[in-house]
Amino acid sequence: MDTLAHGLWAIVIYKILNIKLKKRFKIWQAFVFGIFPDIFSFGIAISVMLAGLASGKDMSIFNPSAGYSFLYDLTVLLYNASHSIIIFMLTFFIAYLIFKKPIWVLGAWLFHIIVDIPSHGVGAWATPYLWPFPTPFFDGFPWWQNIWVTMINYILILAAGIYIILKGKKNGRI
Repeated sequence: MDTLAHGLWAIVIYKILNIKLKKRFKIWQAFVFGIFPDIFSFGIAISVMLAGLASGKDMSIFNPSAGYSFLYDLTVLLYNASHSIIIFMLTFFIAYLIFKKPIWVLGAWLFHIIVDIPSHGVGAWATPYLWPFPTPFFDGFPWWQNIWVTMINYILILAAGIYIILKGKKNGRI
């Protein structure tokens, strides 16, 4: 699933939780944690590539002849860490110890990982959900290889948004 869709699904889920549980999760936080794994892993590389583009240099981490293997290796390390349920659980536990209560909005991060497992193939960006331990990769359906998957995903997000609006109006919460 693409990064924006992760964030939008996080909004949908936490908005529904707000209605069903009569909670007040901060939707913007759900969005941030929904996109966190991708921003954390690719943010530095994208920034470097954009700087290279602005200066007219090929600084792509995906071009081995450009000589940016350190940046590629760093991106892979950050991707592995941010897409690991083990790292998520460790972070959730540390946040619990610091704040003396569970930080449920972090669940958007976990949802991101869970959705990525079946929506990525076993190639370069397979979801290492058990990292740093060996992960039996699931040969999922890479969403970026079929535009219909992305279109259906956004249609479902739109339908869920309409449901939330209608349900919220009915309950007097929107």
